[in-house]
Amino acid sequence: MLAPALWVASLAPSGCAKEPEAPADAASVAPDVDDAVAPASPPAPAPVDPVASGLRVGEHLQPFDAFTGESGERSCPLCRLDGFPKILAAGTIGDEAFGEDLKNIDAIVAKYGEDQVKAIAVLIDAPANARAGPEPAPALPARAEQWRRQLEISMPLVVPAAGDAASSTWDTHYRVTRNRTLMLADRANQVRYSAVAPTDLAALDAAIRSAVDS
Repeated sequence: MLAPALWVASLAPSGCAKEPEAPADAASVAPDVDDAVAPASPPAPAPVDPVASGLRVGEHLQPFDAFTGESGERSCPLCRLDGFPKILAAGTIGDEAFGEDLKNIDAIVAKYGEDQVKAIAVLIDAPANARAGPEPAPALPARAEQWRRQLEISMPLVVPAAGDAASSTWDTHYRVTRNRTLMLADRANQVRYSAVAPTDLAALDAAIRSAVDS
């Protein structure tokens, strides 16, 4: 009789060790590329409006009523500039950076000559409801004139009127919402330059040169 160990060995067929199953082919288990769900593309970012305040290039200036600091009278400051290229600077009275803009603009006008280009500054301190009625916000024209003399500039500083259909153009058409908004329009009042708080006025100077020569 065989010994137990030898008997067990004799029952096992030669080469009985079971080979491990080969892994399935990767190609057979990977999802088909065409059947895979592609991730959703993120929405395209909204275009950034280069002009955050004021009119865009190609739009036109429109007459608006304002109180002139020097005289305190209500009139259309643009109407006296018809036929000239004109710079319109809007900002906050007493702001140092805006004051520097006005001095630089005044120097540009002097370089070309007032018979070639004009400039006007519009003060945006008072909201429309404070400017409503036949009179401007208290003391604003006087403060404007005082600041103009302090800056030693020649351009007029005006306070927009509001409160009726004839004087609401500034608020509804120009859409100035930020300090140091600058615009240049040609002789036909079409805007050729528009910017908010530019780092320099080289582009404005180039636009003036083009408007003067046209």
